Amino acid sequence: MSSSTYSKAISICLGLFILAGCGDGTLKSSTHNATPDTQDDTSADSSTLPNRAYQTCIIADSSASDACAEAQVLDFGTVPENETVARSMRIDNLGDAAFIIENATIDDPNFEVLAVSYTVEGLPSATQVALPSVLAPGESLFFELRVQGRGSGHSLAFEADILAIQIDGGDSDSEALLIPIVGAYGSCAAGFLDCDADPATGCEIVSTQDPLHCGGCGIVCAPENAAPQCVDGVCGYEVCEPGWLDLNSDPSDGCEYACTRQSDFDLPDAAGIDANCDGIDGEIARAIFVATTGADTGAGTMQHPFQSITHALVVASQVSGIDHIYVAAGQYHAPLTLQDGISIFGGYDSSDNWSRSGSAPTDIVFTGSSGKKIAVRGQDIITSTTLGRLSISTDDVAEGNGNNIALYCDHCPGLIIQNSSLRAGNAGHGMHGADGSPAILSADDGNIGMKGGMGSGFPAGPGGAGGRSGCERPGGAGGMGAASGNYPGLPGSPGMFSTPGGLGGQPTGVDRPGNPGTHGLTGANGSNGSGGRGGNLINGYWSGADGEDGQDGQHGHGGGGGGGSAGYSLGSFNLNSSGNGGGGGGGGGCRGTKGYRGSAGGSSFGLFLLNSTGITLTNNDFYAGDGGIGGRGGNGGSGSSGGRGALGGDFNNFVQENSNGGRGGDGGRGGNGGHGGGGAGGNSVGVYLENTDPSAALPGSNTITVGQPGAGGNSSGNPGHTGLAVEF
Repeated sequence: MSSSTYSKAISICLGLFILAGCGDGTLKSSTHNATPDTQDDTSADSSTLPNRAYQTCIIADSSASDACAEAQVLDFGTVPENETVARSMRIDNLGDAAFIIENATIDDPNFEVLAVSYTVEGLPSATQVALPSVLAPGESLFFELRVQGRGSGHSLAFEADILAIQIDGGDSDSEALLIPIVGAYGSCAAGFLDCDADPATGCEIVSTQDPLHCGGCGIVCAPENAAPQCVDGVCGYEVCEPGWLDLNSDPSDGCEYACTRQSDFDLPDAAGIDANCDGIDGEIARAIFVATTGADTGAGTMQHPFQSITHALVVASQVSGIDHIYVAAGQYHAPLTLQDGISIFGGYDSSDNWSRSGSAPTDIVFTGSSGKKIAVRGQDIITSTTLGRLSISTDDVAEGNGNNIALYCDHCPGLIIQNSSLRAGNAGHGMHGADGSPAILSADDGNIGMKGGMGSGFPAGPGGAGGRSGCERPGGAGGMGAASGNYPGLPGSPGMFSTPGGLGGQPTGVDRPGNPGTHGLTGANGSNGSGGRGGNLINGYWSGADGEDGQDGQHGHGGGGGGGSAGYSLGSFNLNSSGNGGGGGGGGGCRGTKGYRGSAGGSSFGLFLLNSTGITLTNNDFYAGDGGIGGRGGNGGSGSSGGRGALGGDFNNFVQENSNGGRGGDGGRGGNGGHGGGGAGGNSVGVYLENTDPSAALPGSNTITVGQPGAGGNSSGNPGHTGLAVEF
């Protein structure tokens, strides 16, 4: 017990002693005035006693047989929590008359007061006594006080400091015996704290209510942007300040979210404003979330996002009420197919409570190696469907002449593209046309004719055979010389096709020699194919114009055979001579084959739209890469030369010179194949519109950038035309 508490108890005792006595007392009665006997020397006090007299004895260690303590105070010391401490006292009737003990009370609910009497015969035994109780002369009544250490309210001190015993001596002679009680509880009651460590102030803190000691000493409630409040020992706040909300439902940090509610609806916008104050730019209740760190086996929530946009589109199309997909920054692989009515918004930061800003790009990238490239495509997007703050791109076409398209949409009046970047890589180059084949050379190609036979007396000179041709254009055979005598020579045969042979020599005049055959016509060269130019739509996709193939050359004609010479007759058999045969015509040369067309270069489109009048394009950046170069046209093959015509027979009579047979005509040269045309160069178009009128004129708030047009393909004949580079 502290000195201050003990001093207080002594002061109380002294004050009460003046009124009723602390150690002993005398009951006054108008009917009992006898002079009291002298008290026994062994009593606590020796004095002259009235007829009704008593003394009090505080028993130090609460045992009935213990001696009286010097201090007339019930001192409980410090009562530990959940332990019970007992103290005892007794009242001795020292007079010669009985009196009544009406009751004994203490104004503290934690105390229990029991009245007990003891028998002295044999072993002492206690019997609880109900009050009021008559105490006869010479008898004693014990009082046992018990207190449990469970605190009392908000004070460490007892709630009462007096045990009041009401004594009635009869005839209205009554007084209260007041016994001081001192002590304190060892701990505070639940909900109370002794934060200043001063027993004098007791458990001065109500920990369930005090915002400076909420649930414990020194635990200060300091919610942001709100008045602090302590409820049941838990920090909270009273109504949030204007413009602030408790978004995380954690009262310990108060109203941590700055937001002014503007609407029940919140379509993600360029400014990133949380209009409905649900914590993000958008509406959590209608959204699926996607992040590169997520998993498609997750729930698609903010805490457990999906990993792929493709999976999110599938799930959203199957769940009623879900029509937004919010995608965190990172790279996601295409291709994607849009779903009508399901919007995709990028630019979120999943590591920062899904905040949204332009500094966090969401990239949708298609990196296929060849063929036509389309990163995102849509068909029949009728319901309002928004693509916001996305970067959609393709890389260059590496093989083939495929087109390159960042976003393709057919019949998409409900599509809204805003605050996004659509970038197509370079298109593929056209493929070169194959060269034509030169004429096939063989032993038969352009073969020369055979010399005409010689006339020598009686037998006539035979005509020489025509030259052969591997493409069925042989020369004509030479005509046979005339028989001995005045006979004309035979004409030479025509070469293929229809090249006339030479006429035979006549027996009179100067026409005895055979006439030469006609040279075969040269085969015509094949015409060159035209170069490709522009292009058109085929099945909803742009197709650049290829060049045209060249044409094959024509075969040369075979030369005509020379005519045979006339015979001689001088009237004497020995002086007659037959004519010489004509020489064979040369075979015709063969044609060269055509050169083949070069294909068109591919085209690059940032955005390709068909039948989408009403589409909305706002604050976007459209970029088209370079158009592909057209393919080169193939060269035509060269034709082969025709064969030479052969000489006619030239035998001379020993008496008179004989006339020669006619020379065969040369075969014509085969024509060259025509060159293939070069393919058209590809286009670079920022926004391609076919049967489409956007909701606002282009470019408007959009930026459109195009690359270089593709050059037309080269050709030895007709090159392809250069493509176009246009914004829209």
